[in-house]
Amino acid sequence: MNCDCSSPRWGSPPAKTTEMLTRGSVTLAGVQVKEGDGTGNSGYGRWVRERLYCGLQEVGGVFTMTEPVQDSVFSRWGVVVFSYNRGEMLGNSIRSVMDCAPNLSLIVWDDRSEDPDTLAVLEEYRSRGVEVRSGVAQEGLRGGLYANMAAAMKLLLDRGVRYAVFTQDDVQFVRRVGADDLLRMEEAFASCPEIGEISVCFKAPSRAVLQYHERCGVYINPARHHSAVGAFDLQRLRDVGWQPVGSEERTDQLTRELGLKFAVHPFPFMMWLVNARTYGAHRGLANRFADRWMRYGFFPYRYMTDHEIEALKDRDVVAVPISPAVLSFAGEPPARPYSYIAAKRKLKKRGLWRYVIGLLSLTEKRQRGRLLRKAFSGLGGRDQ
Repeated sequence: MNCDCSSPRWGSPPAKTTEMLTRGSVTLAGVQVKEGDGTGNSGYGRWVRERLYCGLQEVGGVFTMTEPVQDSVFSRWGVVVFSYNRGEMLGNSIRSVMDCAPNLSLIVWDDRSEDPDTLAVLEEYRSRGVEVRSGVAQEGLRGGLYANMAAAMKLLLDRGVRYAVFTQDDVQFVRRVGADDLLRMEEAFASCPEIGEISVCFKAPSRAVLQYHERCGVYINPARHHSAVGAFDLQRLRDVGWQPVGSEERTDQLTRELGLKFAVHPFPFMMWLVNARTYGAHRGLANRFADRWMRYGFFPYRYMTDHEIEALKDRDVVAVPISPAVLSFAGEPPARPYSYIAAKRKLKKRGLWRYVIGLLSLTEKRQRGRLLRKAFSGLGGRDQ
């Protein structure tokens, strides 16, 4: 079979290959696609026939992607988990990457956490060979995150890694990730230069309407431009002058100015944890009260089974995968309604509760002010 395996865009396969793939059973990076169950009219099956014939070997009537091709794909990708003071969730996030994407390089980029549980998790995985880096905390709630994202982008490109999945401690991989998943995203980036990033999370219930783009093989969300969690073509973003700048708002503005679109993977493999409590150390009165009142906590997902993954990839892509309809929890489920925003922020939207939260926040600020004045007066006394 004559084809250029170095390119993510292989075009249409020879007629004979198409015929063999349509008739038989195909296994690609551990994902088996059978005749009539996805190799026919579904978007995934059609893409398999048209794109992934390169490097297939026939063994007993089953076509399998060769290891050199898989290794080449995996070497082009990296995963970075950004963390801050949420040890239990961080441990879950790291484990999910190691379980679901063991062939991908992994970096944990911590923003100088002080929480003892988080520090213990970082040390545990550092001792197990995971690369752990410490970021520089900056002023502002998300300032440290975006500075770390920019540093991670530079580091990966310097190492020759073109593509990256950026995730966070309150996000989890929910199924295995194969070379076919990565190749599909490479194909989308190559086919549609206007794509800035691809969300690989399941869609949360919302009014946002996703439009399936046949040429790109992904959904396009016209109402959104940027998220800190997703898949990125780092080289292209550098070429067009994009990089994380300071905060989510500023990065979103830059993304809009560059005309980059926000895409969504039709076969997602990650999801934000629902009803997730705020970070551990120094949570403050308002956050502690809101988390307790709203019954927020730690609710990890159960990994999808082979049957569930097959159903996800064999469905008609017109049907957008919604998180509550597809995913389930590993333990006791959280209280409904499910939410993906902080309890304090959610509670502030509820009438009189915003005054309670405001009062607690004010009390917290006054306490910090008293502690600072006491500390400075103590320093002055020692100087005398």
